[in-house]
Amino acid sequence: SLSSAVPLPTTRSSLLPSTFSMAPDDTGGLGNMQQQHQQQEPRRKRARTSSQPPVAAVDPQNSILSDNVIGAAMSGNVSLYGHPKSASIAIAASSAASAVNALSVATKPPATKPSPPTRQYPGVMPGARPLVLVVEDTDVSASLLCMHLRKLNCTSHRAENGEVAIEMLRSAPAPNMYSLILMDLRMPVMDGFEATKIIKGSNACNIPVVALTGETSEENRQRCNDIGFDDYKTKPLKRPQLKELLNKLVPGYVSVG
Repeated sequence: SLSSAVPLPTTRSSLLPSTFSMAPDDTGGLGNMQQQHQQQEPRRKRARTSSQPPVAAVDPQNSILSDNVIGAAMSGNVSLYGHPKSASIAIAASSAASAVNALSVATKPPATKPSPPTRQYPGVMPGARPLVLVVEDTDVSASLLCMHLRKLNCTSHRAENGEVAIEMLRSAPAPNMYSLILMDLRMPVMDGFEATKIIKGSNACNIPVVALTGETSEENRQRCNDIGFDDYKTKPLKRPQLKELLNKLVPGYVSVG
């Protein structure tokens, strides 16, 4: 019969090929393979990690310079060179601070030289005739000056040298009796330089003094400025020049002629 000729398998395992038959220790072998795979996986990860370019560690304190630090460095309160950040940022901040300082210097207005204080002269009452002291050792020059003053509605007194002029000022009933002094520089006994030093050194006397000289050197003019002369004129002094001096140095004077 057919059943007797071909025996039928009685178990399911007999239908599988012999290569797929599971021995009693196959379960243990599979477990060993899984264990080996788990042990090799970290090695593969380490290998993949080592093949990538290294990434530098980031220091939060060293990564960024805050605006406060840079601002403080620009204002000069702190130095960036002590900061762990690279020197290039410190140099850039220093350059920026220098640029700001240069701009502030460029925009700063230039310093102006203070102007000398305005001198206050005694002058005369409006319409009154000024009294002028003429200090001149030469008779001709003194007479010419007194004539010009008379034509310009002024009165005058004459002193032959600086010493006489000092005595006349000291004996005057009022410190500012004279409204103007015309002082020759080259005179015997006491010249105009020494006399004017004494006059300008008196606290009670602020009468304007005009130097009259035939010299035109810059050295002579500078010497007069150092002493404190109020003006400097070369001889002979003409009437228009004298009128200009009266208008300039005698407040209250009313010019005529």
